[in-house]
Amino acid sequence: MVENLLTVTRIQNDAGTVHKSPEVVEEVVGEAIARVRKRFPGLTLHVNMPNEFLMIPMDATLIEQVLINLMENAYIHSHSNQSIDMM
Repeated sequence: MVENLLTVTRIQNDAGTVHKSPEVVEEVVGEAIARVRKRFPGLTLHVNMPNEFLMIPMDATLIEQVLINLMENAYIHSHSNQSIDMM
């Protein structure tokens, strides 16, 4: 929650400016998964990533937060013990 507040504060202070730089997709996704698993240790995830190395211009912090929000919402609101599939 603190990180969410810091991210929102950063966005407001930057007046909505997104700072993109080439980032390794696997690292951003991996970090988001690690943070969600700390909060929800019982969560089961299946992630389907391409075999090739992907570097995409993005704001890694913002994309990571989007992924975290999606995984948390899927876990909390599905009311299911089934795994979450990310493709």
